[in-house]
Amino acid sequence: AAFLHRFGWDNGHAPPLLDAPVTRIRKVEFADARDLKQWMWKATDGIAETTWPGVYNRSRLPGRGDYFQLPDWNTYVEGGKALDLTLPDEAFNRIELRGAAYGQATYAAPNAQA
Repeated sequence: AAFLHRFGWDNGHAPPLLDAPVTRIRKVEFADARDLKQWMWKATDGIAETTWPGVYNRSRLPGRGDYFQLPDWNTYVEGGKALDLTLPDEAFNRIELRGAAYGQATYAAPNAQA
């Protein structure tokens, strides 16, 4: 039940059938992560215990002390309000973000007219 709920299939409808003769499913990772033009490579490392802004270990698991801490001076005054994520030039149909961040996600196509 939790699996069906996670993907939105718990409303009585089965997952869509794949009707193409060949289907490719793969993980497409972010190509770049920046906060006010500063590179934040650990913001998208896929480890649930790392945080942005300021990378530190918030895990209580023993042995998970392999993170480094960024000092307070490593962020701008306006830092930590927006994280710009760049996707590679590939087709995708799902974006999944998780973690303790709070806010709103927006998307702008690379060649979108303003």
